[in-house]
Amino acid sequence: MKHSVIGFLFASLATVAGYIFSHPLVFGLCIRTYQFSNYIGCADDSIEIVGVPLFIFALFTLPITFILILFPKAFSSWFKFALWWVPFSILVITITPTTSNSWMPLYSFVREDTAWFMGGVFAVISLGIIVWKTTALRKKN
Repeated sequence: MKHSVIGFLFASLATVAGYIFSHPLVFGLCIRTYQFSNYIGCADDSIEIVGVPLFIFALFTLPITFILILFPKAFSSWFKFALWWVPFSILVITITPTTSNSWMPLYSFVREDTAWFMGGVFAVISLGIIVWKTTALRKKN
């Protein structure tokens, strides 16, 4: 139970940090800004490049960690999976381009899309592990 709560707090912190980094202009994190007519933007998007995928992936992790608070016996199995999936997701998201230079946007797959995909697959597999482990433990008892 203790580990599940720590995981939930960590996922909550990552969600908040991802949201803040996704909106650097609002939170005053822009080093340089530009103005075009009435629009003011952040000239350096390095913070946003990290913030958007972090926020998206953390949105998928947050409900999973809450479910693990309700079913703490599944935590160790889930943690073994998350221990290799999260670094793998970070690697895949990092090597994906931030923008698409494609003339056909139908086939573009950018970093934000990769974060949605990897987070969704993480959530589905995590739910499967939680259901499988919980069912196996109930049958055992």
